Amino acid sequence: MPFLKDFKKANQDINKFLSFINHLTREGKELIEIESSNNNVLNMFDKFSGVDAIQITKDNQIRGVAMRVQYGNAWNTFTIRYKRASGAKTEYEKRVEALKNEKTYPQLTIQCYLSNDAKKILSVGIIRTRDLYEQIEKYPDIRNFRKAKEDGNKFMYVHFDNLQNILIYDGLKNNIYFKKVA
Repeated sequence: MPFLKDFKKANQDINKFLSFINHLTREGKELIEIESSNNNVLNMFDKFSGVDAIQITKDNQIRGVAMRVQYGNAWNTFTIRYKRASGAKTEYEKRVEALKNEKTYPQLTIQCYLSNDAKKILSVGIIRTRDLYEQIEKYPDIRNFRKAKEDGNKFMYVHFDNLQNILIYDGLKNNIYFKKVA
């Protein structure tokens, strides 16, 4: 199944860069990918709350992280599954519901673009999940949509430049900057 193969590859590839991405957050002591874990509790955090990694912060607290990896081009967008062809709940719906009802969700959302050979980070966007979803709801014109040809699922994407309170790493220029509220 291509999805599982791609999923495993993305997990392996992102593991090579976890230390660097953790450093980019400026608050982390350690970032641990949990999606490939055999631990039932960690798998529940992934399955029910969308937590792909756990970050231990410098003040010895723990927070959940959602991470998405894409290859080839630095599109510099957060890509969020918005509608499934099957009608099953999407990460967008689950996240909105969790934020509204004060349930467990990843506190950070990280989008990482890697070179096709996965040897170089092209770009990374890091934003607090609550900030991302509040901005999506408050400014609907920053959202764009596309339908995946292979499965008919609909994705929302939001360009890094349209967001506030976001840390962006440009791997091509080796430049890190934080875009604050205007």
